[in-house]
Amino acid sequence: MANNSLDQLVAIIRVLGTPTKRDLLAMNPVYEKFPLPQVAPDPQLSFPIGTPPELLDLLCRLLAYQPGSRLAPLRALAHPFFDELRQRLPSDKLELFNFSQQELGSADRDLLAALKPSYSN
Repeated sequence: MANNSLDQLVAIIRVLGTPTKRDLLAMNPVYEKFPLPQVAPDPQLSFPIGTPPELLDLLCRLLAYQPGSRLAPLRALAHPFFDELRQRLPSDKLELFNFSQQELGSADRDLLAALKPSYSN
């Protein structure tokens, strides 16, 4: 657990690797040069052995340094990590896919297809 902001930054760098100058400027437009250790990304070091690769990928996409590069919430739900939730169940109970019009307002056709299984209508 991180005790201060520098410890937090080091913990994030261990997962995502060292941010580039472009990343730093996207996070903080008034960035002043601050020396950071050069670390290659290795999310497996920070999570338990056996953590699914799909989960590691999802987390890295959610935690991207550049705010504009992070997955939007609906895009995150369409990530392959959640594919198991879209498999047909014997009961065909589909309350999981009961999105409101407001939730779906920003979704394009491809995103809707990825979010909802074809059998859910």
